[in-house]
Amino acid sequence: MESLNLLVNGEPTTSVAVADRGLQFGDGLFESVRVIDGQARYWDSHMQRLARGCERLRLPIPGAQVLAKDRDRLIRDEPNGVLKILWTAGPGGRGYTRALPLFPTRVMIRYPLPMLPKSWCELGLTLRFCDIRLGINPGLAGIKHLNRLEQVLAAAESNDPAIHEGLLMDTQDRVIEGIISNVFVIKNNVVYTPSLANCGVEGIMREHVLEALPALGLQAHIGDLTKDDCLTADEMFVCNSVRGILPVACLESRRFQQRAVTQRIQEHLSEPPPVLWAPS
Repeated sequence: MESLNLLVNGEPTTSVAVADRGLQFGDGLFESVRVIDGQARYWDSHMQRLARGCERLRLPIPGAQVLAKDRDRLIRDEPNGVLKILWTAGPGGRGYTRALPLFPTRVMIRYPLPMLPKSWCELGLTLRFCDIRLGINPGLAGIKHLNRLEQVLAAAESNDPAIHEGLLMDTQDRVIEGIISNVFVIKNNVVYTPSLANCGVEGIMREHVLEALPALGLQAHIGDLTKDDCLTADEMFVCNSVRGILPVACLESRRFQQRAVTQRIQEHLSEPPPVLWAPS
């Protein structure tokens, strides 16, 4: 019997209403949760971010027990993977104004764990700066809303398999994040990461890295980060909750020879986790 990998409002179906506001307007949120050996990593942090996003978008907060029940059903037969949770404003009419009361749509999909080249962990990633800029919108900054066209267009800029991730800047040329990751640079043992007050996603892995730094005796600085800051750093790494922490080996023409601080952070957080590394 084929294992279950998709639930819509708790039912094993692939049908979502054409009038769903998530489809019509991107009116909703999502989370991507890594599952290792039947354990949904950082589940509570994902639920807290989802709740913050609901408050910002004025959506009802999904019940934690309901989501946990969906999670357990999907990982019962396959204990490793990635769970994608979508929470939308539900079916609606043609216009932007929501009809009340809302009847949100809850979708949970289980994907296989990504097979990442072993060299990404051992040697590091190669990054480039993207041409497209992130729009400034404090009202949507930080949350993981469904409007991801900037990231889609950024990912379409390069088909070069030697480029593993792109860095996005805002319209004022401040470095904000990777296409699918948050970014950290290290200089003189100080760990810098961009402010996400105006745009970008407050990643779960970013949150846990920042929480870990004091225990490692490392100072954190959250603020504006320029292209030159990245190119003159001693070390650099990117992270997200699916891939963990990955060192950067090269950014444009800049090659990073150091990664001692990155490794200390990885070890402290037990990152990278026991994912299925593919041969290089």
